[in-house]
Amino acid sequence: MSQVQDSDRLSGWMYQIARNSIVDHFRSKTKTIAVDDLDWESDNRSLNDCVESCLGDMLLTLPQPYREALELVELKNMSQQDLAEKLGISYSGAKSRVQRARQMLKERMDSAYDIKLDNYGNVVKCENIGPCNCNQNIMK
Repeated sequence: MSQVQDSDRLSGWMYQIARNSIVDHFRSKTKTIAVDDLDWESDNRSLNDCVESCLGDMLLTLPQPYREALELVELKNMSQQDLAEKLGISYSGAKSRVQRARQMLKERMDSAYDIKLDNYGNVVKCENIGPCNCNQNIMK
């Protein structure tokens, strides 16, 4: 056990003890999730599927060069370097095209749907702002 050697440092020693006690307290808190706390009947998967379907539909509305770039990189897992070689453009041009396509898709999704995600990236809310073209038509 530590002891104070210099009485002038008593307040610093006390602060250090308090700091260590606080750290120990929070370290001891469990970071596991109880099985009973999980919502096994959640419809997040259905909402995720719906948004995925809507993304696919919205992807088809992009201009051809952007749609092609996004399909190859995101859906076919092609690297942006390989995309550049396939399209005969520079690597920075391929990166820009993919970024523009992502931005265009995001803007179109944001204008058509109100989508909220949880901390894990699961869809917890999906509402149409305008008419729905989603085949599954699942809304919460």
